[in-house]
Amino acid sequence: MSVPVYRRKEGKLKVEVKARELLERMVKAVSNDRKFDPIYYEVFTKGFIKKVEDGYLNLWRANNIQVNSREDYLERKSLQEQAILDIEDFLGLLSPSAKIYKLSRRRAFFWADKATEILSLIRAWKMSDYERYGKIYDKDTG
Repeated sequence: MSVPVYRRKEGKLKVEVKARELLERMVKAVSNDRKFDPIYYEVFTKGFIKKVEDGYLNLWRANNIQVNSREDYLERKSLQEQAILDIEDFLGLLSPSAKIYKLSRRRAFFWADKATEILSLIRAWKMSDYERYGKIYDKDTG
C-alpha cells in the first residue's frame, strides 16, 4: 500500500536533485553567447558556475556517507555546511551577475528562488541528521 501524499516526507535525495537541476540550468543558460558575453567567461562566469558545481558535489558526497561513527557524522555535517556556503556564495554573486549580464529580473529571481529552496532543504537535512545521529555525537563528546 502506498503512503498518502499528506504523510510523505521530503527525501534526502531531493536536495541533491534540486542542486543538480540548478547546475544543469546554469550551464545551459550561460552557454547562450547572446545573453552571456563570452568575454566575461574566464573572469566571472566560470567562478559563478563553480559555486553551484561545488555545492552540488558537496551534497553528493554528503549523501554518500553512511553514518556509522562520530567521524562519519562530522564529515557529513561538514560537507553539508560547505554546500550551504557554496550556495550562499552563489546567491552573493547573483546580484553582480545580473548587472554584468543584464539579466531579467524574472531570471534572477528564478535562480535566487531555486538557491533559497536548496538552502532550506540542506538545513532541514542537516537538522534531521542531528536528530537522527545526535546520540552518536553526544555520546562520543562526553
